[in-house]
Amino acid sequence: GIGALLIAGTLGSSAWRSRRSDVPSNRAAAEPSVNESGGAYELTIQAASLLARQDKEGNVDRAVTLLERALSQDKESALAYAHLSDAYLRKHRTNPDAQWLRQARETAQRAIALNPDLAAARQALGFVHLEAGERNEGAAEFRRAADLDPVNPLPHVGLGMTFSAQNQDVDAAAAFRKAIQLGPQEWRTHGEFGQFFFRRARYAEAADEWEAARTLTPDNVLVLRNLGAAYYLLTRYDEAASTFQRALEVRP
Repeated sequence: GIGALLIAGTLGSSAWRSRRSDVPSNRAAAEPSVNESGGAYELTIQAASLLARQDKEGNVDRAVTLLERALSQDKESALAYAHLSDAYLRKHRTNPDAQWLRQARETAQRAIALNPDLAAARQALGFVHLEAGERNEGAAEFRRAADLDPVNPLPHVGLGMTFSAQNQDVDAAAAFRKAIQLGPQEWRTHGEFGQFFFRRARYAEAADEWEAARTLTPDNVLVLRNLGAAYYLLTRYDEAASTFQRALEVRP
């Protein structure tokens, strides 16, 4: 059915950060400049920029390469381990394999062992727990990450996804709205809120969120496919066809 058109969890897991200045903007994330000869921290931030655009083919593998190079330079980089957990989790979501989930868990735990007060590490482990169905544990990590980094929208996205999975719709919507309040220019917050609405057959509200995400990332295939599905179910067939056509132009 039409649900097959959706990419389950457009966010999945997210580019982690230890402080606000580590966060690549959507503009920077769209066409990240990669300097593979940089230092460990520079390589880690470049990897974060690639992971911020998970819709781009090859970005996850490129990020893994950069993070492995960063860790070869600095084996004690908690931030690099946190981002690497993110990358492994995304590989698991694309091609489910127990080894990716195991590696995601191990690298997140390694990040926490190196720096237990790193918000990025707590958030990384939260998404691992969520993917593994360990919802209470995931919620605890997301709350810890939000306390450590109060301006980061992504722990609230994680909480929204957790509450949504538990059918706690009021709490889920509140968490997503908090995420958008903190990061209105972050396409992933709108992407996941759209998923929340779509799964509840609230197609007009899903379309509103995905339209916001499309404005921020016009060439985002994940957003375009989901938005086309919402338009179809709203019987906005011309807009659905046009949106799917645009997705095909971006990725034939």
